[in-house]
Amino acid sequence: MAADPEFGFSAYVDGIEGVRLLGAALDRHGPPLPVLVEVGHAGGRTGCRTRAQVLAVARAAAAEPALAVVGVAAYEGSVSHARTPEALAEVSGFLRTVRAAMSGIADEGLLDTRAGTGEWLVSCGGSIYYDIVARELAHGWGGDGAAPGLTPDTPNGRPVRLLLRSGAYSSHDDGLYARLAREAPGTPRLAPAIEVWTQVISTPEEGLALLDAGRRDLPFDEGLPVPLAHRPRHAGARDAWARTTTRDAESLSHWRITALNDQHAFLRFPPGSGPRVGDLLALGISHPCTAHDKWQLVPVVDDDYRVVDTARCFF
Repeated sequence: MAADPEFGFSAYVDGIEGVRLLGAALDRHGPPLPVLVEVGHAGGRTGCRTRAQVLAVARAAAAEPALAVVGVAAYEGSVSHARTPEALAEVSGFLRTVRAAMSGIADEGLLDTRAGTGEWLVSCGGSIYYDIVARELAHGWGGDGAAPGLTPDTPNGRPVRLLLRSGAYSSHDDGLYARLAREAPGTPRLAPAIEVWTQVISTPEEGLALLDAGRRDLPFDEGLPVPLAHRPRHAGARDAWARTTTRDAESLSHWRITALNDQHAFLRFPPGSGPRVGDLLALGISHPCTAHDKWQLVPVVDDDYRVVDTARCFF
């Protein structure tokens, strides 16, 4: 940051001890590091559990010369994994505590204008409740009743920017997010962006095929992969597959991935209906995050599966 004023970076703080360690590690004569006070919830991940903790951490950060409080952060995805009315109400309630935390920090004058961001930040973002985050936190920071530091026309006022961190918008899936995102009213329909192509390497039993991809290749923490497409290999031909790929959901609906080993997937199917050794299968995944840590360089293909680019993943 000292070498490049245009470089933007902010860190989270959620405890006084962490604030002190961070402040001691930084050069107090350099540019202050923007920090966001993280708001959490009981049973969740990191983050302050109470309003009192939020304010205590913000005060401690404001007292560190090397730090500058510029807003708050939270992760609402750990509140629930459902979109029932009860779950949505719980998520909305949590997001209102995030708004209250930001207002409380501003009320005490703890937001620091030394950070050259030009705006205050509120950062939230899982990939399930992005519509609820936008509804609860994208508006209403200025005007009557707002905390003094959040009104743009006051001396220390800056606009509040809502920063969504939802990751599945760029690499949607065929599992967890496909089920839940389609239930978000008024939002665009997202299309899955990741397929993992595998080959049948063994058919040792009737109704069972082994594929050459396993836990090292496929996410499995939020559900097993699902068969999306089948491309048969020409009998007797070397390295030759059919030009057409079957994507008939009905014909593949009885094919199931039932288990993963480190380097193998178990595909079960009704007797007499499965693939042969050498055939190719495309699998859809659930939870893109844990695909990106396995595939750090991903081929990008066109509709004919010609590689047209690569994308490097930083997860």
